[in-house]
Amino acid sequence: MIQQIKFFLASYYHRLPQPVKGSVIKVHQLWKRIWSISFFNRTTFKSYSRLKKIGSLSYTFMLCLFLFWASIEVNFLWLYGYMPSIEDVRKPPIPLVSEVYSVDGVLMGTYYVEKRKPVDFEEIDSNTINALIATEDIRFYEHSGLDIYGMGGAVASTIGGNTRGGSTITNQLAKNLYKTRGRKAGGILGRIPLVGTLTAKIKEWITGFKLEFFFTKNEILTHYFNTVTFGNNAFGIKSASEYYFSKEPIDLKPEESALLVGILKGTSYYNPKTHPDRALDRRNVVLTQMLKYDYLDSVSVQKLVAKPVKLKITEIIKDEGLAPYFRMTLAKELKEWCEDNDVNLYMEGLKITTTINSRAQRYAEQSVSEGMRKIQASFKASLGGKLWYDKRIAEQRKSASKGELTPLERELQKFAKGSIRYKNHIAAGKTDAEAMQLMNTKSRIEIFDGGKRVKVDMTPMDSIKSDMQQLHCGLVSIRPQTGEVVAWVGGSNWSFFQYDHVWQSRRQPGSTFKPMVYAAALEDGMDACATIVDKPLSYSTVIDGKPGVWEPQNANLGFTYAPMMLRRALAKSVNTVSIQLAEKVGPKKIIKLAHEMGINSELQDNLSVALGTSEVSLFELVQAYGVFVNDGKLKRVRWLSTIEDSEGDMLEDYRKNDDETRVMTSSNAYTMTYFLRGGVEEAGGTSRSLYNYGVCDNNEIGGKTGTSNDYADGWYVSVMHDLVTGAWVGGRDMRIHFENANGQGGRTGLPLVARYLQLALSDSKSGITRGKFKKPDNYSVDLLCYYVPPEIVFLDSLENPLDSANIDKIHIDFHDDEEITESDVEE
Repeated sequence: MIQQIKFFLASYYHRLPQPVKGSVIKVHQLWKRIWSISFFNRTTFKSYSRLKKIGSLSYTFMLCLFLFWASIEVNFLWLYGYMPSIEDVRKPPIPLVSEVYSVDGVLMGTYYVEKRKPVDFEEIDSNTINALIATEDIRFYEHSGLDIYGMGGAVASTIGGNTRGGSTITNQLAKNLYKTRGRKAGGILGRIPLVGTLTAKIKEWITGFKLEFFFTKNEILTHYFNTVTFGNNAFGIKSASEYYFSKEPIDLKPEESALLVGILKGTSYYNPKTHPDRALDRRNVVLTQMLKYDYLDSVSVQKLVAKPVKLKITEIIKDEGLAPYFRMTLAKELKEWCEDNDVNLYMEGLKITTTINSRAQRYAEQSVSEGMRKIQASFKASLGGKLWYDKRIAEQRKSASKGELTPLERELQKFAKGSIRYKNHIAAGKTDAEAMQLMNTKSRIEIFDGGKRVKVDMTPMDSIKSDMQQLHCGLVSIRPQTGEVVAWVGGSNWSFFQYDHVWQSRRQPGSTFKPMVYAAALEDGMDACATIVDKPLSYSTVIDGKPGVWEPQNANLGFTYAPMMLRRALAKSVNTVSIQLAEKVGPKKIIKLAHEMGINSELQDNLSVALGTSEVSLFELVQAYGVFVNDGKLKRVRWLSTIEDSEGDMLEDYRKNDDETRVMTSSNAYTMTYFLRGGVEEAGGTSRSLYNYGVCDNNEIGGKTGTSNDYADGWYVSVMHDLVTGAWVGGRDMRIHFENANGQGGRTGLPLVARYLQLALSDSKSGITRGKFKKPDNYSVDLLCYYVPPEIVFLDSLENPLDSANIDKIHIDFHDDEEITESDVEE
C-alpha cells in the first residue's frame, strides 16, 4: 500500500512545472530535518544518549503541539470548525441588529441579543472591576491570557468534588465574542462530547493569547463589560446598571457592583428579579472574595452583607414598533430555519420582509385598543365597580367557618407568594406574615386598566385581582388566495401581557365552528336548499360517569318547530339544526374535514363538536375559513416574504407559495360563502350590525359569531372576496367573564373586526378592497330556494295561513341576480 502511494506521488510530482518542483523539494528537505530528530524517527532515536532522548521527546511534544495549533488555525479537513483569524481579533465582531419589515417597506421592529450601550474604561466604577477580578480571575494582570495556576486549582477542586472554572477573563471574552461553543465553531470533532469541549477550550486559549497581544488589560476589561449579558435583556454593564438600579455604571455602590458580577455565574439562576434570595447569597460570596483579596476591609463587608437586595428596575422595552406579538411568534418559528442554515437571528443583521401590511396592522392595533377599552369598561360596569375576586370571596365566606380562608383567598395567597414583590420582601428578611401584611398595604402602583398604564393607590394584592380580571383578545387577518398574513394583534397590550392569543391560546370557538359542520354536510351530498326542523332534541349520554340525558338548547332557549333553510339556520346560529346536521353526517366526517381545512387541534368525536366545544386557536379557525374563500383549497398561511443577509444577498424567498391542497369542491366552497353572507343579509342574522360600520356598501361580506358557555369566549370571523379576519375576546381565567349578553361574540369579537375593516376599507393603501366573491365557472347550484304550501293559496290573501310544519320545498332554476315574479312562483 505504501509503495503504491509513493508511486502515485512520484508520478504526480514528475508532471509538476519546474518552479513548483523546486518548492516541493525545499519543503521535503525541511520536513526530513524536522522528522530526523523527532521521536518518530525510531532508528535514530534509539541511538541517542539518555539526555538526547529527553531532548528529542521534548522537541516532539512541541512539534505535535505546533502541528495541532496549526491544524486548528486552518480548520484542517474541517475537523475543528471556525477559528477567529488575526483580523477577527484585531477588529472584534460587532453583533448586528436584524430588522423586520412590512411588505410595504416599513420597519416594524428589530431582533437583537446585544443591543448594547458601550462605555469606556473610565466610566466603569473601580468596585465593579475589582469585584470581577476577585471573583473570576485574581491573576488577571499577571498572566498573558492563560492562567496555569488557575487551571491547576480548578483541576484540584474538581478532583475534590468542588467544580470551578479555570477560564480567565480573557478566555471568557474570547468565548463571548467568537461563540467558540456554537455549532459553527464545532467542526466534525465538535460533535464528540469531550473532544468538542477540549477543542473549544484550546480555541479560547489561542484566541486569548491573540487578544492579549493586540489589547491592553484595561481594554480587555472594557470589552468584557461591554459584551457580557446580565440577564433580563440587559447586555453590557451600562444597560445592566440602568435596568437594575436606574443609574450609570460609575455611580454603582459596592454591594450593587457585587450583585451584578454575581449574576454572571448564572443569569437565570441568580436573577435578582425572580430569585432575590439566590442573588443575595451570590452577592455576598462576591463581597467575601473582595475582602479576601483586600479590595474591601472587613468592617465594610460586614455592613454590606447585612444589606438587603434593593432594586430600582427600569424596564427595557425591547419590542417597540408594529406588531410585537407577531414578531415574537415569528422569532420562535424562525428558530428552526436559523439552526438549519447556521444563522443567528439576533446577531447577523438579517433583513426579514414579512407579509404584514403596515397600514392594515396599524388599523388592527387601533381597533383593538379602542374596542378593548369599551369592552373592559362594560365588563367593569357589569361587576358593579367591584373586583371579581372580592365578589366571589364574599359569596364563599357565607359557607366558610370563622377564621378559615376561602378557596379563592388561598388561591390569591398562592399568586401573591409567586410575585416578585413578595419575594423581595422575603429576601429583605421579612417573615411570611410580615410580607403578606405588606402585600395588603396600600402603595402607589402602576397597573393596566382601561387600555392604558395608570398609577393608583392600591394594595399589591388588589393589583393582582385587577390584573386577573383584565379581558384579553386576539385579531388576525389573512388573504386566503395567497396565504399571506395582513395583520396580527395577539393581545390588548404587549408591555403588560406577552401572551399571543392568535397563536398560543386555544379556547372553545362556540358557533364559529358551525360552518365546518355545514361544509361537511354539503360535501356529504346534502342539498343547499335542504331544510331542518328546529325542534327539541334529547340524547342519552353519560355525565360524570352516570347515565344522563343531553338536551341541547338554542341561544334564546326556545324552538320555532319550523323547517329552516340551511342559510337561515346558520345566519341565526340555531343549535338544534347544527346538531341534526352533525347527526346526519357523523362527527368523524366533520372532524376529518376540519383537520383538512387547517385545524390541527384535537376535536371531540361526539355530537357536541357541532357546537364548538373543542378548543382551537384563532389562527387555525381563520385559516380554515380561508378554504371557503379560496375556491375550496387550503393555502397554508405564511407570514414571510424574503430573508436577506446583511450584505443584501437573498437567503430565502417565500413569495412563491405552492403549498395548496384541494379540500372541498369549488361549488360547495362558494355555497358556504353564500351561507355566511346570510348572517349579514338575513333578517335576524347575527352579523347584521356590520351595516353600522359601512363595510357592507358595495361589498359582499359574511361572517359568523361564536360564544362559549357562560360568555367565557366571544368570537367573530368575517369573510370577504379576498380576506378573512377573525377576533377572540375572553378572560385569562375562564371563570372570570361577562354574566350578561354583552359577552356574546356579536358584542365583543365582531366590533373589533368591524372597526378594523371600516378603517382599512377607507384607506386605499391598506391593500384591503371591496368586491364580490368569485363564483366558479361551472357553478350550477340553485340558491333561490322558495317554499310554498302543499295547496294553492293566493299570494295577496290572508286566508289559509301557512302551516309551517308541513311545508314542501320546490326549486326555481333562476340565477341569483334575476328578478322573481308572481308567475314564476305560481309556476
